Amino acid sequence: MLEFIPFKTETDYDEFSQLAFNPQVMEMNFGRVFTPQEAQGFFQGMLSMNQSQTRLPGYCKVLLHKDEDLGGETALSQNNEPRFIGMCGMNWNEEYSAVEIEYMLLPQFWHQGLGKAVVGKMMDLLEALPADKNGETPKRVIAITDPGNLASEKILEYYGFVCQKTYTVEDGSMARLYLYT
Repeated sequence: MLEFIPFKTETDYDEFSQLAFNPQVMEMNFGRVFTPQEAQGFFQGMLSMNQSQTRLPGYCKVLLHKDEDLGGETALSQNNEPRFIGMCGMNWNEEYSAVEIEYMLLPQFWHQGLGKAVVGKMMDLLEALPADKNGETPKRVIAITDPGNLASEKILEYYGFVCQKTYTVEDGSMARLYLYT
């Protein structure tokens, strides 16, 4: 079972840093590992965004609760606590007037169906959101991927996302915009 717990305090930085300083993870998400200053700045931005969220879950730790073998990895930690396997985000993207979903998993949890499970749980949470004061629910959901991240693109397509465009990001890298239809 997966659990999403919002990042709330500085004590959550240790888990976030497992992702931010992992070359395999960051290559697929930002094209490179963060510097310590960038990681701290990004983390502070996540905490700030989470504090200002009123309806969306924001940035969350992803914990795995089941005790089973995951291709050599045990889901529960040594002390039978749920394991931190990554993070996800469900935040408003002003530029596209849509909810943007995103996720990162530690490499030892890749290719086990957990990315698919994380995206599925995010979509379920978004569909279950109550209407806002104007009676609106999120109608548009987007995801942005690195064109080399074929596994994530397959997951998005499985859930009904369609690639809208490939474009160049400010730093010169390429990205793909997916829209949930």
